[in-house]
Amino acid sequence: MLTYIVAFTVAAYMLFFYDWRTVSCKENTGLVAVFCAGCAFVVLATLLLLISQADQCTWDVLFFVFLTLALASAALMAKALFFSLPPNAYAASVQIRCTYARGMYALCRHPGVLWYCLMFASLAIMLRTPAATAGCCILCIGDIAYMVFQDVWSFPRIFCDYAEYQRNVPFFLPTRASVHAAFAMDGSKADGGRA
Repeated sequence: MLTYIVAFTVAAYMLFFYDWRTVSCKENTGLVAVFCAGCAFVVLATLLLLISQADQCTWDVLFFVFLTLALASAALMAKALFFSLPPNAYAASVQIRCTYARGMYALCRHPGVLWYCLMFASLAIMLRTPAATAGCCILCIGDIAYMVFQDVWSFPRIFCDYAEYQRNVPFFLPTRASVHAAFAMDGSKADGGRA
């Protein structure tokens, strides 16, 4: 089981490392399909993990608490990746891109990774088996490696103001100030972020 999870995770993150194309090519044709294929491999790895460990689950209160936390984290991850950015944030025609630092993208520079890791930590605690813990760790390591690649290499080349965004918004773990900025209703923190 772990062999397949590793294989699906490696396949997913090989596809996710499309950012080098975003930097090196003016045309981003096909990148949405590549991203979707990477997401499909992550979903396959997660389903395989859940199916392979289902017979060892203890259906107690702890299971349902962490199942709820995993589902909430998955919803927040989807919101961060697909519903928290302005409509043209990923438009292929945009030549000069600026970061966006409102809402979740004021919370930390990579909110999708934050919720992704919380989701898999919750699944590991929910399933409570060594194989589940190992599988969840493998999936998190892939996403953390991708986050570091984006923060160090691709985003500074894609976004004209990424250095300023790095100075103003925490990398991965929110701070008290970033939580306040994320929930500020006045929108005064207007320029920065994507992850």
